[in-house]
Amino acid sequence: MAITRKKNSNSNSDRSWRNLVSHKRRRPMSTVAWRRSLLGVGKFLLILAILGGSGYGIWCGREHFQRNPGPVDLTGPSLPVDSLKYATDGVLKLASIKRILQIPRKATLMDLDLKDLRSKLESESQIAFARVRRRFPSTLQVEISEHKPLYRLFIRPKKGVPIMWLVSGAGTIYKGKDFRYSTLHALPYLNLKPGLLKKAERNGYQRIPELENVSPLLEIARSDFPELYREWKVVSFLRPEADESDPDAHVLIESNIVKKMRFSPRDYPSQLRRLKYLLLEPDFQNSRKIESIDLSHGRSVFARL
Repeated sequence: MAITRKKNSNSNSDRSWRNLVSHKRRRPMSTVAWRRSLLGVGKFLLILAILGGSGYGIWCGREHFQRNPGPVDLTGPSLPVDSLKYATDGVLKLASIKRILQIPRKATLMDLDLKDLRSKLESESQIAFARVRRRFPSTLQVEISEHKPLYRLFIRPKKGVPIMWLVSGAGTIYKGKDFRYSTLHALPYLNLKPGLLKKAERNGYQRIPELENVSPLLEIARSDFPELYREWKVVSFLRPEADESDPDAHVLIESNIVKKMRFSPRDYPSQLRRLKYLLLEPDFQNSRKIESIDLSHGRSVFARL
């Protein structure tokens, strides 16, 4: 007897890959994911707003300039200059600076020509360098560097009394302003040989370049040997720019203690040290006034009591 097997309705032959697909639900977005999504949308909208605002601004500007042609003042309203601040490494006072600049009463900072103001300052022979700046809304700032006087020079005009001028270490000649009497009184007189003083194209006199080789003597004496420098009264010189082959080149100092001191125009510190030691000798200490000391011959010193 034949046995027939009953078919199973749930056999493997009825299964397919579609029946294996999972039908799970999508997980809800987390808080962080929502924030990121909103942030991205916000950035996009911000960019659109910026672009739109820029376009609108350009359009408005174009319309304005078409209706109102002419120069544009980008500085805004400017006030009249009401403050002048200045700094100097010398003695010039604020009143002197104002007299030089001559700023109009109601002038604003933008009305002023800074190059012209600087030119006015530097045209003063006492001023070596000047800088002028604007400080809005209404302050003008001035910085100056002045020549430092090292000598007094009296010049007699063709008709008149001698006039005192000041001379810097570099040889610049100028009329000093705002100096104290005590400062000027401490400066030695400069005795110039004929021909060294020359008129400048404008008012005043040309610089004396030879003094660049003389001034170090006075500067070293003033800083390192003040007890000697205080007695110096008159300075003169002959060819100080010459080298050692010129035995007549010298600087001559007249003082209260020594009538005449002759220096070679080189190696001033060594000569000043020899002078100091020599004046400490008993013979020189006991002498009221020394006729002359010659230090221009190297280590040899010639003196006359």
